[in-house]
Parts: sequence; structure tokens; C-alpha cells
Amino acid sequence: MDTGISKEELEVFLPEYKEIICKFDGLVAFLASGEAIRADVEFDDIYMCINNLVGMSDYTYCKDFIELSACLLQFSSQLCSGLLVWNEQYIPVFIDCKNALFRIYDKFDKSEVASINESYVIKEIRNVLRVDEVSSSKTDDMDPEEKEIFLQELTDYIEIFSNSYDKLIEGKEDKEIIFNCFKSAHTLKGFAALIEFRSLKNLSEELEKMFLALKEKKISWSSDMLDIMSESRDLLSSMLDDVLERRNGEYMLEGILKKIRQAYISDSVDSDDDSIIVQPAKSLAEGPIELTEKLREKVHDLLKNGGNLYDISIIFDEQTEMKSVRCFQFICILREKGAIIETSPSEDDIMNLSKVDDGVRFLYHSDNLNESDIKMLIDEVSDLRSITVLKREV
Repeated sequence: MDTGISKEELEVFLPEYKEIICKFDGLVAFLASGEAIRADVEFDDIYMCINNLVGMSDYTYCKDFIELSACLLQFSSQLCSGLLVWNEQYIPVFIDCKNALFRIYDKFDKSEVASINESYVIKEIRNVLRVDEVSSSKTDDMDPEEKEIFLQELTDYIEIFSNSYDKLIEGKEDKEIIFNCFKSAHTLKGFAALIEFRSLKNLSEELEKMFLALKEKKISWSSDMLDIMSESRDLLSSMLDDVLERRNGEYMLEGILKKIRQAYISDSVDSDDDSIIVQPAKSLAEGPIELTEKLREKVHDLLKNGGNLYDISIIFDEQTEMKSVRCFQFICILREKGAIIETSPSEDDIMNLSKVDDGVRFLYHSDNLNESDIKMLIDEVSDLRSITVLKREV
């Protein structure tokens, strides 16, 4: 195979290539150690390193080298921009990429370019890449009335956030304004999760944490937060326009997310969201879902392999709209981590957008989630009055 590089050029290419991948190796080791994350290190160095690799790959005709470099560049770019939030699960991906780059070096060094095949690693990167798309199908699948309410609520909550900023810039800081900002961010986070709009979810989630810390007086208001709100308001407005116009948008969130985290993170701040009151679901049918003989058999089959059984009760706020949509979201969230054995109202009723009144119950099995884990998952959905998760013995 013609590499596109002459023998003389290869003598220059290989040392430069090795220098880059050795630097990348060191950066990956730093990530794997956990020190990089604790130090809140940015991903700029990785991005620049990969950017150099992309430039070098352009000189070759090696398809896998070009594709691997391009995918890695997109991966690191999304981490830099905040479109992807760092997760320790990405460490094995980076390690596999590093090993692939060293294998490619060996193939070039031994003039065995024709045998380069890194399709598995390329596929691995693509599996974790997240292109932030606001797909029209996410809202088009809704009932027209539900869709209209959803889009109106989305607009309203962004407007509430914007109006709160106007009041704060006038020096009218008070508990009600801070609470409105917190509730807006919390609700927007739930809406973003519903339509899988990751940039909106990431921004709303960080704003929610900042305003929660303010609401609970764990941090003090500062003028820097006005700058954060101003920048966030502009971003939220752009995101809303993209949703309404059914188009995809690209948002550079790295800077604003870092500013927000710096504003609320301190030794005294607990960023866990305790805004959901955990209490018995009094307005739902009394007692847990009844175990029929058929359900009991299903439960026993699941428990044979371990795990735990849970009764989950969720109560909506009185003003909650689109209850059936939110129930459907619960189903999607819970199914990713376990098995839904039974629901009340039934899953068919939920899917048919009927008989969803003040709340919903689940009989649920999970191999590895505890009560707190389940509450955190459900808390992704906004406008909830209470969540109760109880371990059930059979």
C-alpha cells in the first residue's frame, strides 16, 4: 500500500509521530490516575495533541489512521466544549486509542501499513460520541396538545430565568428570585432530558446546583454570578430558538460550565439536590402493588439471579402538565438500569395517555441500584412533589 510518504519523508515522519503519541500516552496516564479530574484539568492539551495527529494523518493514505485521528479529534473537541461531560468510563476508550496509535507506529516502522486495521477502536469511539441533536422526532412523537404545552412551558421557564436576571441586575436579590431561578433550571433540566438535548441539560444542571447552593445559603451572591446569568441567558435563548426551529446547534459550553462550577463548589457546598421531598405517596392507592401469582413467579425468577425488589411511588406537583409524558420518561429511565415488573396505572394506559392522575407506582427490580440511586435517576424529571422508594421483601 502506498502510504503517501516517501522513504525520506518517513524518516522525518516517524520521530515526530512518536513524540506526539508519547505525549498522548502521558496525558492518558494522567487521566487514568484520576489526578486530572480532581485538578479540574481542561482537555485542551489532548485536543491539541490529537489535532497534530490529524495533520500528520493527512499526509498518508492510511484510511484507519485518518479515521481514528478524526474520531479522536471529535471526541476531545466535545469534551473541551462541554458537549460531553467527563466520565471515568471514557478512560478505557482513551487507553485503547493510545494502544492503537502505537500499533500504527509499529506498522509504519516495519513498512506493514497494508495490515493496519483499527476498525474496532474507531467503532468504540463512535459509540461514545454524542452529536448534540435536537431531533424534531422527539417532539413530533408527542400528542399535538402535549407538544404545544411542552414548547410553551419550555419558553415560559426560559423567560422566567431571563426576567429573574433583569431583577437581579437591578439589585433586587431576594429568596423568591433565587428560588425561581433554581426551579427554572431544575425544570429545564427535566425538559432537556425528555428530548435528549444534552447541551441544555448540562447547562441547566450546573445552574441548578449553583442556585441550590444559593437557596440553601451555602454560598453567597456575587457580581460574578450576574455575568454567569447573562451568558447563560444568551445560550438558553439560542437553544430555545433551535428547538422551536427544529434545527441542530453547536454550543461551546466549556467556559460557562467551568465558571458555574467555580461559583458553587467549595468545601461547604453539598451539590446533591435535596429539593425533592421524600415522603409516603398518600394520594395514590394505599399499599404496594399487589403481587398476583403471575407477578410472583416473575419476581422469583428475577431474584434467583440476585438483585433487589423495590416499590416506587411518585407524586406530581398539582400544577404538573404532561403527566403521561413524564410517566413515559420514568419508564425509559428505569428500564435502562433494571426491570419494570408492574406499573399502576398500567403501562398500556400510560402509553395511551390516559388514566394518569396525581402519580404513578412501579414494582421494580434492579441488580445493582439501591434506594438512593433510584431516587437520583427519577429526579431527572421535573415538577415532582415526592418520591418514595422502599425495598420490598417477598
